[in-house]
Amino acid sequence: MRSLIRIAAKAGRYPFTRAAKLVKPKKKEEVTARKINKEEELAAEEANTKELKKEVSKESEEENIDEETLKQMLAASPRDEVLVNASGLEVTLRGHDYKIRLTKPAHGAEPQKLQTALSRNRELLNKSTADLYRLHCGNIEKNKQHNQMIDEIAKGILKPENDKMKANFANLLEKGKIPLDTWNENVLRPGIQNALVARANIDLLIPLINMRGGEAEYKGQEALPINDHINALRDMTAKEASEDNIPPPEKPKTDEWTIQEFFTAAVIVIIIALLLRAFI
Repeated sequence: MRSLIRIAAKAGRYPFTRAAKLVKPKKKEEVTARKINKEEELAAEEANTKELKKEVSKESEEENIDEETLKQMLAASPRDEVLVNASGLEVTLRGHDYKIRLTKPAHGAEPQKLQTALSRNRELLNKSTADLYRLHCGNIEKNKQHNQMIDEIAKGILKPENDKMKANFANLLEKGKIPLDTWNENVLRPGIQNALVARANIDLLIPLINMRGGEAEYKGQEALPINDHINALRDMTAKEASEDNIPPPEKPKTDEWTIQEFFTAAVIVIIIALLLRAFI
């Protein structure tokens, strides 16, 4: 009887024992999965921490850029850009935008009429170059007037008549004098716009003349990209205007003799020697 009870007890426990054995590995797998997830979370946190450290170090490096480098970065001229659209061109020169509307010649226009149009646009380009010189000269004159006003305000020659003038004078003094060769784009804009229109029409007409049986070719700087050509004209006229209207800086005084001073002294010594010889 006792043996039967033991057998029954063993048989009763067997399913639970087997189930327990089957459950135990699952618990281990869950623990292993949790451990893996935890490790992945820790790894992700470490990666985020490293990224934050890199960003902080990068910010600190950017803050440590010396002042001279920052000035050079800010002074760098913006890149020119030329975009072609359905109506013409959009040109960016030294950070300023210009729009050129182009009208194509009539479909049946003869090569001779196109040649005439080409000659007119070349004349317009030459006139625009002369205008750019004149506008640069006017820009220099405005800068001179500004600097003269600063001097008169500082010396008390110009006195404010009301609070508004007083505020304007204070702003001018704070701004201070400006170099005479500081160019105002708004002053130069008409000449630049006309030069761009003339040059764009030249680019349009030359291929069209050749396609319709005429003969036309690029001359001189017309072969350059439009932005390079107009910038070259600006630089040339700016240089000429500066040479004609800005006096050269005074040379610092030194103890060294110039050639003229040396010859003057030599002549004086010779004259004195001749006088002494005549009277002795």
